[in-house]
Amino acid sequence: MSTISPISDSQARNKQLSTIARYCVTKSPGFAAIALWVPHRYNGDKSFVARTDGRTIQAGNDFFDRYASREQAFIFMHEVLHVALRHVPRGHRAWSVSSAHALVWNLATDAIINRALEKMSWITAPKDGVTFEGLLEKEELEARPPQQWSAEALYYRLLEKIGFPADKKSWDQWLDDWLEKNGLPSPDDLGRGPNSEESNDLMSELAARVWASRLARAQAGDRPGGLLRELVGDFPVVRTPWPQILRSYLQDAVMPTSRENFNRPGRRVLSLDSEFFEPSFQPEKGVRRIGVAVDTSGSIDEKILLRFAGEIEAVQKRTGAELYLVVCDAEVTGEFIIPAYGKTFTQRYKAGELEFRGGGGTDFAPALAKLNNSNIKIGLYLTDMMGNFGVDKPKMPFVWCSTSEGYEPPPGFGKMIYLNPLDL
Repeated sequence: MSTISPISDSQARNKQLSTIARYCVTKSPGFAAIALWVPHRYNGDKSFVARTDGRTIQAGNDFFDRYASREQAFIFMHEVLHVALRHVPRGHRAWSVSSAHALVWNLATDAIINRALEKMSWITAPKDGVTFEGLLEKEELEARPPQQWSAEALYYRLLEKIGFPADKKSWDQWLDDWLEKNGLPSPDDLGRGPNSEESNDLMSELAARVWASRLARAQAGDRPGGLLRELVGDFPVVRTPWPQILRSYLQDAVMPTSRENFNRPGRRVLSLDSEFFEPSFQPEKGVRRIGVAVDTSGSIDEKILLRFAGEIEAVQKRTGAELYLVVCDAEVTGEFIIPAYGKTFTQRYKAGELEFRGGGGTDFAPALAKLNNSNIKIGLYLTDMMGNFGVDKPKMPFVWCSTSEGYEPPPGFGKMIYLNPLDL
């Protein structure tokens, strides 16, 4: 005679977790479209609430022992949104700096998600959750409402408020003291940033595009005022790699052009294929020149400058264009003409032929004035976007190459390229 094996504690809690998941997806159509892509399971090895590695959600003993069912639903949705919004791979840069910076990133992402979930009447926010009001002053939220903040923008603002000292060894204690002083809880565990072959797959452009597509479909099916519509400001943006965009802009600007010549008939007229007069086309002559302004106010480090030099060098080789370089912080500190032949841009920079002096404040107007008064086909400005833009707009096609995405609003002129730190 067969007997029925009793259900283990692990099986019971996995079943309970699945019940919570079904409750959440039936309440929110938009959430259902993304939750079904995220596996979840119970992990009783350690005492923790819930965590994710960017793919799978794990619920610990504290998840079941410390929280009521509606709070459990809140936490479950919170972790699913971490996966859908790709907070783990987006936090790679913070992890590469220090564990303290990773915790600040977690604070920012928790606040973004909690703000949206708090508007859902059918779940209850745990009392120990992170909120926007706990992180930012009232004046800051009035100037920039919570729905306009991305996780990156909030992360950079928190770093300013915390003000880590120069001594890296004290960063963990410094953050603990800051959290205690402001009455803030420690953020949840997002897991370490990608550092293995499996995690690198999580960082891939394909994974980013897949989740962007899922979020777009989920948002389209969400009801007005639904959950995902509250999170649009933090949707991960899938961009073409910035070097590819930059080269495209530059090549379009410096490609040889032609003008109509009415003193000479076109080929169709000469071959008697056209009854009407058509002008010929004559190639424009002259030096093709690219203007580049470099912000040397101290916030642009050597690694970024070297990478940028390499990209400009590659463009010079493809286009054969001459380079007009303007070095500027609060004022112009250097001007250089770099021909498209001879030593490369990077070789000249490493040899000290191009001196990048600066270290003061940032004012874009002097460099823009220099570019406006020069004969260039296109202008670039490598900067962190923190400075005075002035009133004079560029007279030529212009591209801002920003090193701090989401930190400052873009100016009212020029194209914008974000130099992804993961590419640097």
